[in-house]
Amino acid sequence: MAMSKSEFALKKKTAIRIGLRVSVHLQRGNFEAARRTIDYAETLIQNHPRAPLFSMPLAQTPMSSRTLNLLERNGVILIGDLVGRGESWVLSLSGGGSGALSEIRKVLMDEISKRKDMPDGPAGRILHDIGFPPDE
Repeated sequence: MAMSKSEFALKKKTAIRIGLRVSVHLQRGNFEAARRTIDYAETLIQNHPRAPLFSMPLAQTPMSSRTLNLLERNGVILIGDLVGRGESWVLSLSGGGSGALSEIRKVLMDEISKRKDMPDGPAGRILHDIGFPPDE
């Protein structure tokens, strides 16, 4: 079966190199190194300025472990999982507060800014549309 390729796919040489590296780590039982190599490959794709924003895992953002754990405990894994939840939802969570809300807003703004040529419009409107309007 032929593999489909998108503009976000790794170059063939890079994919082969990373695949071999992961294989060697797994054969040696070094699972943590294999995971880090896979994370590196995912980061190469996700840092592409036109990578799909909503499919990006929050764990690949500079979000603190505290906020990340809060969101993951409540079923939010991808940026897209935040759509429609909004500020009041974050504030209603046990452990959620203004600090977590500010951090989520900052991470969203940074990720949207990386994709400034998105057809969806300016970053502030996107933040507002998904329920996290920028600070006034």
